[in-house]
Amino acid sequence: RLDRLFDDDLQPFEISAREMSAGAWGVFARQTLIVQVTAADAAFAGSTPQSLAQDIRGRLAWAIQEAQRLRKF
Repeated sequence: RLDRLFDDDLQPFEISAREMSAGAWGVFARQTLIVQVTAADAAFAGSTPQSLAQDIRGRLAWAIQEAQRLRKF
């Protein structure tokens, strides 16, 4: 899924994290769910679902920004 979105010129601002059902959080690229973070996932990471999803969102947005920067060279 990510390859197709990258090929379609995905922008960092198109990555979002938002609450889903039952306390789970999702990381979305445009409207496509990329990662679902459950309470168990967050507990394993020593975090909360919201915080972990926001962290993943930030890392993915950074990776997209870096890929765009490197393509210019």
